Amino acid sequence: MTQRLIGGASPFGYFVVVPEAELAREDQRIRSVLSARTYGEARKSDAPGADDDEFGDADPYDVGENGLMDDGDWPPNAGMLALAALPDDVKALAATEESMVGQEWVEFDLEKADEIVATLESMGYVVRRDDAAIQAFDELGNS
Repeated sequence: MTQRLIGGASPFGYFVVVPEAELAREDQRIRSVLSARTYGEARKSDAPGADDDEFGDADPYDVGENGLMDDGDWPPNAGMLALAALPDDVKALAATEESMVGQEWVEFDLEKADEIVATLESMGYVVRRDDAAIQAFDELGNS
């Protein structure tokens, strides 16, 4: 089966490519976590910090209170998701970058986006360019 990738310009200034199905799954999970109001809801969404046994299912939950959003650990941006989800042959074409706090992601040169898409298509991938989808994903933590 041919893997479908979605690529686009990140608001952070680089081009990123992510498996389309994984982007959709993670987008839905992040939205679910952001809307969770109790630990029970958060646990159903596999939310960060929700596995703390100190809190019952009815206790209030706010992902913004566990510090992960402040540190940039959560939610992942598209480049971080790409690092975890892309096949190795695609990651080999990208640069792996690291932030000052140890977050890693993969990125492609934005000016070479068309060339990257053509290369990936020649490798047998189906690539759809959608800057708006990548940018919307990267803005989820700011909503």
